[in-house]
Amino acid sequence: MGFFIYLLNQEWDEDQYRKLIEIAFEKNSHFMFSVQNPLHREGQLFINQLKPFLVNVSESNRWPGTVLFGDKRASVYKYRLTSVTCNMLKQSFSHLWDWKAPIYPEDLSFIRKNGVPWFISITHEKEAFFKLEPGETKDIEKYLGPNSLKLDTKDLCSDEKY
Repeated sequence: MGFFIYLLNQEWDEDQYRKLIEIAFEKNSHFMFSVQNPLHREGQLFINQLKPFLVNVSESNRWPGTVLFGDKRASVYKYRLTSVTCNMLKQSFSHLWDWKAPIYPEDLSFIRKNGVPWFISITHEKEAFFKLEPGETKDIEKYLGPNSLKLDTKDLCSDEKY
């Protein structure tokens, strides 16, 4: 049937960020983020703490929600999503929009077991959305509240996998 893009029907706040991490842990196996330029010390320490959970890091012009043009590349990190990494995501960041360079990595995304993105953020633009199949909204709204999601559009990148 395909995927649809859903937006949060309100502003992201600290409570929604914590709930996002909790439900992401139930629904996904990995998370990703990008680093385009050298990070401040705090960001490097965060990445170092995640080393035991690293799946891969690659230089790429593409990651969920972003395609860079020309010769631009970023380091794209992919990690296993575990109870430990979920706690690290909650303790290191209090808000989704805290994921912003040059202090921290950007563009937190959660990835399903089959490699398809489930949640995508473009943090420097304060954009975030869920990539869902029909029926998946009910589980998310159990965490975020009734009518917390609004349908935006049909997914145009249905074949993307990471």
